[in-house]
Amino acid sequence: SSDSGLADLRRIISDSKDYLKPSGCLILEHGFDQALDVSEKLEMAGYSEIQTKLDLAGLERATGGKRNAD
Repeated sequence: SSDSGLADLRRIISDSKDYLKPSGCLILEHGFDQALDVSEKLEMAGYSEIQTKLDLAGLERATGGKRNAD
C-alpha cells in the first residue's frame, strides 16, 4: 500500500479509546521512518507524554503515549 502500513496504525490509534482506560498507555511498533507520523497521530488523538524508542540498530522503532482523560 502507498501508506506503508500507516493506515493500520491510524486505525489502532483511533480505536484505542474504546479499549484503554484514561491514563492507559499505547505503544506501537512501526517502520524506522514512521516515528514522526505516529507521534503526530497520537497527539491528534489526545495522547500525551509521547516518546519514541530506538531498536538495537539505533533506529526509531516504537512510539507510544499516555491516553488523556476524555
